[in-house]
Formats: sequence, structure tokens, C-alpha cells
Amino acid sequence: MLSQAMGATMLPAALAIALSPFPLIGIVLILSGARGGRNGLLFVAGWITGLTVAAALVVVLFGGADTPGSTSSAIADWGRVLAGGAFIVPGARTWRKRPRAGE
Repeated sequence: MLSQAMGATMLPAALAIALSPFPLIGIVLILSGARGGRNGLLFVAGWITGLTVAAALVVVLFGGADTPGSTSSAIADWGRVLAGGAFIVPGARTWRKRPRAGE
């Protein structure tokens, strides 16, 4: 079940992140500099290694997240709570700083 969710739901988002314009801009800037070919290859190797390590960590931490009593499920639940809190704080700040009626 988790593998289906990873493949069908998460793969397009992962590809969008991997192919975002930021690494492409970095590659263009690196290739136009001194020793661009070597530096470009090192950048690409680092980018791929970073994505691989991040994906491996997600699989290790959340591999059993669909099993109700597993440690991975608890980690996923707390991750959702922390992510929700991370969105509530800036939302509350924005709400407090909004213009009052008549301003």
C-alpha cells in the first residue's frame, strides 16, 4: 500500500522537486565559470547524492507508516503535527497584522 502511494502519488512531486529551476540555474552558472565541466559534474553528483540520501531517510523513517502500531507511524503522526504547527504560526502572525476595519 505504501509503495503504491510512493509510486503513484509522490513520484510526480519528487520529479518536480528534482527538476526544479534552482539546480538548473546553478548548473548554468557553474558551467559558465572557470573549470565549468569538472565543477558541473561535481555539482550534479552532489545533487543526485543528496536526493538519494533524502529518499533513503524517508524510506527508513516512514517505511512502515501504514502499519497503525509501528514506530514509523508515530513518527509520521508527529511530523504532521509539527508541519501543521509550522503553518499555524505564520498564519497567526499574518492574521494579527492584517488591516483593521476602516484602515
